[in-house]
Amino acid sequence: MSPTDLPLPCGRPRTLDEAREWMRRKLQAREHPMNLVPPAQGMAVIDGLGGLDGTNWGDAWGRAGQEVLREADAAAARCDATAAAALYLQA
Repeated sequence: MSPTDLPLPCGRPRTLDEAREWMRRKLQAREHPMNLVPPAQGMAVIDGLGGLDGTNWGDAWGRAGQEVLREADAAAARCDATAAAALYLQA
């Protein structure tokens, strides 16, 4: 077990606060699934997450991905292939 793993609560899913703490620990340790998420961006998404349901989760992470995708497209438009590739991977 990793030092960033929090034990699952018995008989119930994690609360939003518990899930946020788990994500923050993974982000800080640069562990999957947060190993490719830039820390500042990850913290903003985690802190703004409105719930753990699919709609809230998808909206929060989707907005973050769309922002990075716009940055990647801008890098590609200015022929910065290195930056574009890194940003497309991140998006």
